[in-house]
Amino acid sequence: MASFSNTTTKLANPLVNLKLVVDKLGVNSSRAQKLPMVITTYEKMRLSDHKLYILINHKENQAVGLIRTGRKHLFLLDRYGRNHEVEPICVLDFYVHESKQRKGLGNLLFKSMMSHQNISKAGFLAIDKPSQLFLNFLRRHHKLSFDIPQVNNYGMGVWKGVIRIFVHF
Repeated sequence: MASFSNTTTKLANPLVNLKLVVDKLGVNSSRAQKLPMVITTYEKMRLSDHKLYILINHKENQAVGLIRTGRKHLFLLDRYGRNHEVEPICVLDFYVHESKQRKGLGNLLFKSMMSHQNISKAGFLAIDKPSQLFLNFLRRHHKLSFDIPQVNNYGMGVWKGVIRIFVHF
């Protein structure tokens, strides 16, 4: 978790605080997913058109999770072998601190992001390289399954029998 308590009183610039929080959450996310490099940083966010949602526990003065979204240009095959060129909103990073998981906070963050982006079903999102924990989360909370492999390392998933979600493995 990233704590604000040490930074808000000592640092006058709120952007410095935001940078510290985003960078710390990005490091934690990459560690939790066992990634070789940090994929969410303040600098990457500043230089992109991606959106970042940060879950804050105001009582404890801590940032406990994040979701980063952005559009990606994808070529995918459907279950009939037809090629589709799409540019969906993608979940590029999703993290909730380990001590705060299984308390509904991840689902709260995910649903808040969907609401803000006017997405009615998680199946309308693309998921970039989801961890097994994230796949389990999507199955449990959004009834998504992932069973249409792609030649380009992407996969299409199925929501209640309707092909809607694109997953990069």
